[in-house]
Amino acid sequence: MLKRILLFISILIVVGCSIPDFQNMGIPTWNTTFNLYILNDTYQAADFAEEDSSLVAYGDTLGLYETATDTGDIEFSSDPSSNNEFMEIGEIYIDNPDPTTTNIPLSQVDPNLVNGPIPAPGIAPFIMPEIVKDDVEPFGEFQEISFISGQVIISLTNNTAIWFGDVNAGHPLVVHILDMNDVEILAQSFSEDIPPDNTQTISESIDMAGQTMVNEIKISITGGSRGTDGQAATIDVDATLDIEVEVIDLVADHAIAQLPVQTVVDSVIVVLDEAITIFRGDIAEGNYTITLDIENSIDMDIEATLHISRLILGGETEYFSEIISIPRSGGPGQVTVQTEVFDISNSVLGEAPDYDSPLETIKLLVDATMVDSGDEYREIDFDDAFNVDIEVSSLEFGYVKGILDPKVQDPISGSTTLGIEYPHIIGTFNIVSFSTITFDFFTPIPTEMELEFTSFNADDESVQLIDINNNSNPILDIPSGSSEIVLTSDEYNINELISILPDSIYYTIYPIVGDSTEIFYYEEGDQIETEIAIESLLDFEADCWIIPKAQDGSPDVQKVNTQQFEEKFIDAFVDGNIILHYNNELGIQAGINILISQTSPEGFEELVNPDSTIYTIITVDDLMYPTSNEQDSIIVNVSREDLDFFVEDSVFIIPKLKLFSEPGSPVSGSISMQGELSLEIEVSNDLAE
Repeated sequence: MLKRILLFISILIVVGCSIPDFQNMGIPTWNTTFNLYILNDTYQAADFAEEDSSLVAYGDTLGLYETATDTGDIEFSSDPSSNNEFMEIGEIYIDNPDPTTTNIPLSQVDPNLVNGPIPAPGIAPFIMPEIVKDDVEPFGEFQEISFISGQVIISLTNNTAIWFGDVNAGHPLVVHILDMNDVEILAQSFSEDIPPDNTQTISESIDMAGQTMVNEIKISITGGSRGTDGQAATIDVDATLDIEVEVIDLVADHAIAQLPVQTVVDSVIVVLDEAITIFRGDIAEGNYTITLDIENSIDMDIEATLHISRLILGGETEYFSEIISIPRSGGPGQVTVQTEVFDISNSVLGEAPDYDSPLETIKLLVDATMVDSGDEYREIDFDDAFNVDIEVSSLEFGYVKGILDPKVQDPISGSTTLGIEYPHIIGTFNIVSFSTITFDFFTPIPTEMELEFTSFNADDESVQLIDINNNSNPILDIPSGSSEIVLTSDEYNINELISILPDSIYYTIYPIVGDSTEIFYYEEGDQIETEIAIESLLDFEADCWIIPKAQDGSPDVQKVNTQQFEEKFIDAFVDGNIILHYNNELGIQAGINILISQTSPEGFEELVNPDSTIYTIITVDDLMYPTSNEQDSIIVNVSREDLDFFVEDSVFIIPKLKLFSEPGSPVSGSISMQGELSLEIEVSNDLAE
């Protein structure tokens, strides 16, 4: 605070000649001098700077320096998307069933033939009747198949004495496969005739794509015969045409069958929070899970292995892998439901061991093996599926290496009280020095910060810090790590901020962490740390009065004992002045008004424009800059009316300093003043008594 300016008064009567003998000389008169020392003190600029003050002395120059520190937690998490996947069984693979066979004896082809030799030209060509065989052994591995792909191979071996088929005559042998209701499944015309006497087996292959096959079938043949082709022959009516039907390479989209092992491999992609690209993420300890809701409509038991690439559970060294047993549905239209929950707390996400590849998704690979049904027939369709609905809980990380898109954080707010007891200032006062606000930041993540920074003074005036180029809040780009950013009064209204003589600063910092490009490293508990320092030399532009304050914040008033000053001294007044000896080392032009009153002021307001009936004012307009180390002096006249205020037991004296300053002269040093009130009075017998 301002050092109190002490006003001392003492009475010295200096007699300029010997005192005459009044009785012998009548009523003589003479002039003498009456002196009052009313001011003897030094006003130090650095007296602003108390021990707990924000004003400090830089050498001989006074400046303002105030710091504040604060921290703000970083909220760091990822909200992965949920996803589901219908894992259809798709193509149904069935083991090749054993072939089924039948035979047709020659007696069924021509009942008129008898055993024995037949001379040439033998049996003439003829058209065979339709011969149906309904005693065919059923296929054992399936009951019904709708083919996606596969083949039926019909092989014929002729043990008789005649030819089957007469292609040249336009009557090839045709083999028909029928269901038990005589509905034709397929008919295959042989492109060559079947020779007699088991000399050759002829086979034809039929593509079954899009066809349906049942296990219980009938086989019939139609077509012509070349007879014995003009040759002599020996007839055996019990000799047969052997027919073999084989189904191979079965791939179905519908089957009622004894199902072998089926496999389905599919993946589910869970997208991590799009705002973050993770190279490594150590999931914090807590309730962090991957949940699988499974619905199985396939009538097969399933053993599914869940692989999660780039996820290593705590304490493990290999990527996540778990086996899930899923029971069969129980039949068409039925579904089994189950839920699997996997704890992934303390797990590590990323591509080990270097963690240099970005991870934007979590890939869950489901390798499902459907257990064979043994001897049981199961009905399944290609679109039978088990649905896997996967949800990854919101993840909090204990450690992250990654790149973050800008993400809004909670504001950091705080305030600081300035320990400055300013004098009472009347008039124009503006700081014009080069001032700075320095921010020392630590942030583990690149951060953009918008600052809302406001100063308040005791009169509830406020100024908000702005960028003078665009009239907006300062916005700072902070790289990761420790950094210092300095705002200067060339670009920001810092001087306006402190010219109101603030007693408190309030600030709110709005951080947005992440810059979409820079790799950052984050550990749980990392905070944004901020230290703010305001610094300015007290270089000001002023045309103002300063009234010093006392310890309690009231005007600094000196009570002076004037009991020895009597009315008769005023009656004898001839002339008077104040001789003020001063040394102005403040670096600025100054003046002083000495206010004298018989009552103590109640506050500063009455001192702004003092009532002349209550105060007399002794004005010293100009305390010039020093031209040497010696004191300068100035003489100011006083009037008889000024002296009327001293006719009391005591008076109250209040100094008002007048400051004139232009930019470029920071306040420093001190101003010292010694004031002497000198009165010339006329001495007579009455005064001598």
